[in-house]
Amino acid sequence: MLWSGSTSRAELPDNDRVTGILRAVTRPLIKAMIASSSSYVAYGTAAKRYLVSLGAPADRIVLAFNTVDTELWARSALDVDRAVERRELGLEDRVEFLYVVQLIARKGLDVLLEAMRLASKQRDDLGLVIVGAGQRETELRQRIRAMGLDDRICLVGHVSQTELPRYYAACDVVVLPSSQEKWG
Repeated sequence: MLWSGSTSRAELPDNDRVTGILRAVTRPLIKAMIASSSSYVAYGTAAKRYLVSLGAPADRIVLAFNTVDTELWARSALDVDRAVERRELGLEDRVEFLYVVQLIARKGLDVLLEAMRLASKQRDDLGLVIVGAGQRETELRQRIRAMGLDDRICLVGHVSQTELPRYYAACDVVVLPSSQEKWG
């Protein structure tokens, strides 16, 4: 059985060249793995299309979507004091948006920064917390500074899953401006 969440090169943003190059180099190996598998699990319709394009029979692919342990998050939320977390995280008395993300091209960070820039011109009570790491971290820090948004946008970096509940509790709105997600 082969489990895959990968999607086709055509579904990647144009600027995700590293992934495209890796795919081209590893494609023969991937096709061989697909040919030797008897069944497949894809976590989304885009991943299923990719498997079919590589030769997997569509009738032997089962869709299994990523899930979240809601009980774990519910218990964690009960253990968090919102006011304390806001104070400890240095969040001012404003509406805080939260994006928990891998800092890569397809995650819509450019759109989010531009939206924050425009919204900040109209309201002075908005903030954005970005939790995550990735290949665009240095570039994003520079862009935030260049846009004059360092006082409104906090790029936290990587945070362990056990620490995430405090960020969700401290912020008011979760955003997801991603242009593509694995589940299609």
